[in-house]
Amino acid sequence: MPTRIDRSVLAGLALAAVLAASGCGGGRATPSTATAPAAPSTEVASAGESALPSEAPTTAGPSVGSLYVRLWFINPSLGPDNFFFSAIAVSNGKLYYKPDLTPTSPAPIYVAPVSAAITASGISTIVAVAQKDGLLGATHDFQCPHAAGAPMMSGTGTTYLEIVVDGVSHDLSGTCQYEEDPGTGAPVSGTYGAFVDFTDHLRNMSGWLGSDLGAPAPWTPTSVVVAAAAPDAAWWGPSVDPGDTTTWLVGTFASFGNLRDPAGSPCGVLTGAGLTNQLPSIKAAHEGTIFVDGAGVQRVLALHVLMPDESTDTACK
Repeated sequence: MPTRIDRSVLAGLALAAVLAASGCGGGRATPSTATAPAAPSTEVASAGESALPSEAPTTAGPSVGSLYVRLWFINPSLGPDNFFFSAIAVSNGKLYYKPDLTPTSPAPIYVAPVSAAITASGISTIVAVAQKDGLLGATHDFQCPHAAGAPMMSGTGTTYLEIVVDGVSHDLSGTCQYEEDPGTGAPVSGTYGAFVDFTDHLRNMSGWLGSDLGAPAPWTPTSVVVAAAAPDAAWWGPSVDPGDTTTWLVGTFASFGNLRDPAGSPCGVLTGAGLTNQLPSIKAAHEGTIFVDGAGVQRVLALHVLMPDESTDTACK
């Protein structure tokens, strides 16, 4: 059985990791199509409720026809890639994210995402800062500065950033595998510091955009990835409650594919009528809730809400 990781702690670690804007680990993000994802995955309240000091909105940049942005963080030591760690998305003139919740036990398996409208001026502002920070050019991978011979750190992850401006994609990653040399002065365009500057802005959308960001409103996702595992073999280590059961309405768990993780947990994507029918019981469930399918198979679930236009191709890999 895998080492136990409390889901509320895991969610908190994911949020802290995303809010830390650095990350270390892998290479570049896989390019994805220029479309629009859903709300941020793993609790990123600061996207709309500014955890960073407020700042005046940046002077708006050039006119932009379309903008798509997605920011997420992956730390393989805390679970399969791209599962709990998708964070913030800007798509079709809106910001999408999941509000941060105070960790509870047992932890809910579903946190309702929200969206907030961004004005045309706000969209231009985002692109202007991306340009200023050198993120729309030839550099795609950013590593923090460090002293020669600095020891590498273990257990770190990678921050990924996808920016699509008027159909032109920029797939970026930022890592910090060493003890960072903080340096001095403003970040230099095209460097790791500039990458962090932009992701810090994204995590402080309310303080950054001010009145160019509207009030958050509930948003119902169109796709949710579900990892289903036997109650005694879930890699995320839930506190299972044998007395808390509910019905899985969408076929059987045998139809799920395999999530490529240490426990080989089955994984599937809920969409359409299946999502509509199952969502009420998902919203009412906690980490210890056991779902029972039509064949009598019992599973506990972990969820990943897909951003607008976040690809499902790798969701269960």
